[in-house]
Formats: sequence, C-alpha cells, structure tokens
Amino acid sequence: MRARGKDGKENGMSENNRKEENIETKSIEELFGDLENLLARLERGTDSLEEAFVCYEQGLRMVRACDARLDKVEKQIRILQEEGLGDGI
Repeated sequence: MRARGKDGKENGMSENNRKEENIETKSIEELFGDLENLLARLERGTDSLEEAFVCYEQGLRMVRACDARLDKVEKQIRILQEEGLGDGI
C-alpha cells in the first residue's frame, strides 16, 4: 500500500525521485533545517499515520545524505592531515 499525500493522491516513484534529487542538491545546512522542520511537524502529531510515515521516510533519507556528506568531508580532512596540509585543523 502506498502512502497518500494531503491531496489524497498516491505518492509515486517520480515524486520520490524528485525528493531524492532535491536532497542531493541541498546544502547540509539546508538539510539540517529541513530535518528540524520535519521533527517539529512530527512532534505536533497532527498528521495522519500515513503522512507521519512519509515524513519519517524523508527524514531518514536526509539523515543518510547528511551522514554521507560528513563522511566525505572527514575523509578529505584525513587526506589533508596525512599530506601535512591540515596540521592546524
């Protein structure tokens, strides 16, 4: 069973793909802001179970994207430190 949005329409793959692309183009700061907004929405508890589940899924995608970006930066810092360029970091 697919989740339905507020308009009652099923959330299709094309919408999920657009959200994935949107997540990939946002800065980590934007993603953190979006996560804060999602958390506030979930904490209000006014959404249906299906809407809350969609929010939860979106939040997980955002957390994974943030984690991947932070891992990438951490690897870059390690490389710089190994090369002696990041001694002051």
